[in-house]
Amino acid sequence: MFRPLIWMVALAPVVAHAGDCDGALDREVPAFEVAKSAMLEGDFEAFYDAATRYAAKDPAIKSGFLDPLVANFPDGFSNCVTVVQRTETPGYVQEITLFFIDGLTGPITVYLAAVDVDGVLQPTSVVYNSDMDVVFDELR
Repeated sequence: MFRPLIWMVALAPVVAHAGDCDGALDREVPAFEVAKSAMLEGDFEAFYDAATRYAAKDPAIKSGFLDPLVANFPDGFSNCVTVVQRTETPGYVQEITLFFIDGLTGPITVYLAAVDVDGVLQPTSVVYNSDMDVVFDELR
């Protein structure tokens, strides 16, 4: 039986990179694109490292965040789509992205949030879960 997964982690700035999860975005957040691309590819270590680049590194938290992804999705995902982007002026952006595997019913849903710091959107949190409702509850 597949158990729901949920993790929240503080995020920090990451290097900009074009992402792979098409969707109707009002504003591209380069740090989100790096994280989503790594998640899609199944490079969960890079996903975590990008998402927590300047955050305190607690090995227990990192292991708890990564282990369910590595165990359940060792080859990554077949496709993804960003389904929600919410922007609050002057500088708060949230996104929800669905990650799919061919033949698996239901996505892994990822929530990302960022705030504008000196003109650059900096990630502040991430949540992932197999229960979409849990992730949608994160929207502010």
